[in-house]
Amino acid sequence: MPVDVKEVKRRLLVFLKDENLVSEYIRRFGPTIDIKNIKLIKENESTDAVKEGDGPSEGADPIFESLLICPVCNKDNIVSYELKAKSQQVVENRLLQQEYLGAMGHKSVDYDNLAVSICPRCLFASPDRKDFSSISKITGKPVPTQIPQNPILTLQEKIGERKSLVAGIANPEDFFKRPRKPDASILSYKLAGMRANVEAYHELPNSLYKLGFYYIKMAKLIKRKGEDDSAALRDALGYFEECFKNSNSSGEATEYKVLYMIIALNIRLKEDRKAQPFIAAFDKIRTELAAKSKTDPKINLSSVDMWLNKAKNIWEDRERNDLWN
Repeated sequence: MPVDVKEVKRRLLVFLKDENLVSEYIRRFGPTIDIKNIKLIKENESTDAVKEGDGPSEGADPIFESLLICPVCNKDNIVSYELKAKSQQVVENRLLQQEYLGAMGHKSVDYDNLAVSICPRCLFASPDRKDFSSISKITGKPVPTQIPQNPILTLQEKIGERKSLVAGIANPEDFFKRPRKPDASILSYKLAGMRANVEAYHELPNSLYKLGFYYIKMAKLIKRKGEDDSAALRDALGYFEECFKNSNSSGEATEYKVLYMIIALNIRLKEDRKAQPFIAAFDKIRTELAAKSKTDPKINLSSVDMWLNKAKNIWEDRERNDLWN
């Protein structure tokens, strides 16, 4: 007798009271009802509770909501989670991954969990609100997306690809609501990466740079789950290398940051030998700039010196056991 999947889902919904949990159950165990599996899903749900920050958990909420409009499918009232100015002390590690600690009377919230805004209808996603359309609070007039029309057309063509990434999620709007679970936060950056890949196809500046840092943030979230982050770090390295090779960054300061990330990631992934040519390239850039600065007083060496020194410090400390703590 064939299984009535709709009936199984209906009965599971009675037990689990959440369509996303029903979808997760079906994905893991198939369309059969087993009380032990139902308990397992419920236990995972309770142990996967979201801790929004590692610092003080008491204080004012540093997050406020604003509403955006999707530039791809025109859905309105998309909730974007914004971080109040000066509400968090932000500390970066050597991979430029950020930790957030509550400040000025605010509780700690890891904003990387919430930074990406997602259209629940077509799954267009970005941590930059300027990529969405909106209504100005000052003038009341529409503010268009900063993304050019041709990439928008491609993003419309690729709606099916983005939906396939969340095929097992019954209600994306609920899935990405605050508080976001780690898997939802990681998936939000994957969706943002799909947008940035379209931008890279259209050769928009900084698209590969954005992709690299999306995977750096994913690596942080993956590691926090207690899982291996090396695959995400390798993806980030690949995008930074491609960014440097194709001169995809929008300015010299960004290029220095990309070079630093390539060196740091190679050392972090125990590929020290591969970092050496990039250190040499960095030295060459610095030497050429120093020569030009003798006849052009507008050239400032502070930015290249800062990132080059950071890279050399990591190289010199590469044998330290606590380098990446």
